[in-house]
Amino acid sequence: TYAGNVFFNWLWSIVYFGFHQIMLGFFDIVIVLGSAIAVVVLFYPVNQVASLILIPYIAWLLFASLLNFATWSLNGPGPGSSVGKQKETEVEMKRKN
Repeated sequence: TYAGNVFFNWLWSIVYFGFHQIMLGFFDIVIVLGSAIAVVVLFYPVNQVASLILIPYIAWLLFASLLNFATWSLNGPGPGSSVGKQKETEVEMKRKN
């Protein structure tokens, strides 16, 4: 679970900033958030301090997820998406009329 959290956290930067895939970045960060919550739950019986010290990380991930969602909802999912193309087509049609 921890290794998955680290992997998907690493992957988010590549997806969001490298490939400019806002929608996929949102789904990725939701996975990171879920795995971080799972890590806290699984760490708690072993080491309560190690578990509880991750609570600010979860708060940050929640905030970052909201930012990612807001970016997605305001701008569309990213280049190469059919949603983005549909918006461009609608704008072009309005300009022609």
